[in-house]
This record gives sequence, structure tokens and C-alpha cells, in this order.
Amino acid sequence: MNQQLFENPSAFLVTVPYSSSGLLQSLPSPPKGRTGWPWTEETPPLPLTMPDGKPWPKVTIVTPSYNQGEFIEETIRSVLLQNYPNLEYIVMDGGSRDSTVSILEKYTDWISLWRSEKDNGQTHAINKGFEYASGFLRGYLNSDDFLLASSLEKVAHFAAAHSGQPILILGDCAMGYSPEEIFSICAPWRPANLIDAISNDALCPQPATFWTQPEDSIPHRFSDRLVFSMDFEFWHRLLKSGYQPLKLDATLAFYRHHKDAKGYTISNVFWAELSSLPLLEVAHVKSFDEKLYLTATCRRRIRHYLRLEIEKIFLNNGNWSAMQALISACWTHPDLVTERATLGLARKLLFASFNSSETSNSQKPK
Repeated sequence: MNQQLFENPSAFLVTVPYSSSGLLQSLPSPPKGRTGWPWTEETPPLPLTMPDGKPWPKVTIVTPSYNQGEFIEETIRSVLLQNYPNLEYIVMDGGSRDSTVSILEKYTDWISLWRSEKDNGQTHAINKGFEYASGFLRGYLNSDDFLLASSLEKVAHFAAAHSGQPILILGDCAMGYSPEEIFSICAPWRPANLIDAISNDALCPQPATFWTQPEDSIPHRFSDRLVFSMDFEFWHRLLKSGYQPLKLDATLAFYRHHKDAKGYTISNVFWAELSSLPLLEVAHVKSFDEKLYLTATCRRRIRHYLRLEIEKIFLNNGNWSAMQALISACWTHPDLVTERATLGLARKLLFASFNSSETSNSQKPK
């Protein structure tokens, strides 16, 4: 649907077109040289109803976007080629000046609603998108990430098995620089309670997280005052309001690390929010022991973001500079050494160094 044709948030959007033969052949041709999922492959089309004869629950996906023309087409196709029969897809772009708008125009017949206009940032765009949403199952997907094949089918089956209660679905997420360079699978655990959730670095990987919106309930909004951690705070608020966190043992999405991601370009804001989040979290609990516990877990989160800073150094300055930063960080924060994520980062940097040496040696004249 063209962005200029829809102005009434209270009305229902049209769903993504569905075809029993799939959408792959009807979508625009992929860019030259792009193959595999979601370029030349699609999820096998689902039947119009679930195995028990009931309709598939409506799913709403919102994509906030700004100047991600390099990646957004992959994001869009990964949603459309789920071939899910009851899908609402909304893209809210902040007035991009790259190729984003031309890509959105190319896919306008398959997107329920898209707009490109100046906004107040990612959180504002997400909230604007969900103002139009009518789906029972909901999630948001950033314009540099993408869903994996059959993800929505898995989420819908899982939600159907837990009907009648508000749930937060925690899936696994592939992490990498590209689909060919995946360096880890983030597999969250199911927290036992709110305190357990708060003690986790981020509770769950955002692209692989979905929640239900029970009929006639008031939708929760993301906190406009947060730029990076709005998802983290949102999950906690859902749990506080009675949502049950459930673990889905399936890899649902791909989270892309790249040098233009906001976690790398404005990391000073990242750290400012990191400092303020403990105050938000401590407000969720009452006892002194719980507040003391949360204060201790803040140190763990700081170590998590130190690893992200080292990732940034790796992308901008190479593996040797990142290795030096990792050694310095472990010297200053010895607890880093005991965490699996740090060992995984070290392994990745060593692997990059080895590959660099191999490439250098192969180019030497014999």
C-alpha cells in the first residue's frame, strides 16, 4: 500500500498478499549476484489454515528504517517470503536520503503500509508503526537484520500451543557480519522471574523476540526516552505486567554487525543509557536484597558492552587492535575472562588473525 493512501490509524490495514504458489516469482528480481535466502529461495507456502482448521493468528511486523538502503531489501524479502497467510507488514522510514525509498516503492504492492517522513528516531518509528497494528503476534525487525526461513510459521505454532495467556517468545538469533560470516548463535534462557530477567545482559536477542497482544488489551509502547535499550526495558515491562516468558528452541533471525550500525556510530549514547538503566530496573523491585543484587549485575552488563566496544575496534581498526583492546579489558576487568562470550570473541579475533596471515602468505611470490 502506498504511503500516501493510508491516513487512518484506527482502520485495519490490508494484509500482505498471499499465494498458494508462493510470492517469489511475483516479487521484483533480486539484485545481480544475490542468491539463496531470501533472494532466490522462499519458505514453502503455508496452507490457508493451521492443521487443526483454525486460521493462522495474525502477525504484525514493524520495520523502523533510516538510510539502510544497503540492507533493507533483504529485510523486506525475508518477511514477505515467509509466505505466511495472515501477515501485516509495516515499514516506518525516517526520511532516508539513500536508496531506501526507491526500494520501498519497488515493493509497495506487497507491504501493508510504509511511510518515509522525518521522525524522532528509531523508538518513535516503532511506536508509530504499532499504532496501525492489529496482529495478535507482534515483533519488530530492524532494516539491517532479517528473518530466517519458516520463522513466522514456527512462532505461530508455538503461540497456538500456549493460547489464552500473554506470552513473550524468546527465540535464538544468528549473529554475524553477513550470512556467510556468522560468528555465534545467541540462545537466551527462559528467566524464572523478573529479577532473573533483569540480571541477563539483554534478556533476549531483539530480532528473534515476539510477543502476543491479547484482544481488547491496551498495547504497551516502547519508551521514547531510550535510544538503544528500549527493547530491553520493554521486555521487562511486559514481564512486570504478567507476561510469561517462553523459550522457543529455534533460530529465527539474523542480527547484523556492521560499522554503520548505531551501536558503533554513537556508542556514547549507548554508554549513557547503560548508566541510567539500573535506575529503571531497581524501580521494578522492592526489597533491599534485590536492589543489591541488581547493582551487582550492572557490572556484568558493563562487561557485555565492553565486548561490543571491542567489536567496534575490530570493524574499524582490524583484528590486532581489537586483540590489544581485549587484553587491556581483561586486565582491568578480570571477570571478563570467565565468561563464554569473551572466549568466543577471543576465538573470533584469533581466527581473523590466522586468516589474515594465510592470505598474506599466499600472496607472497614463490
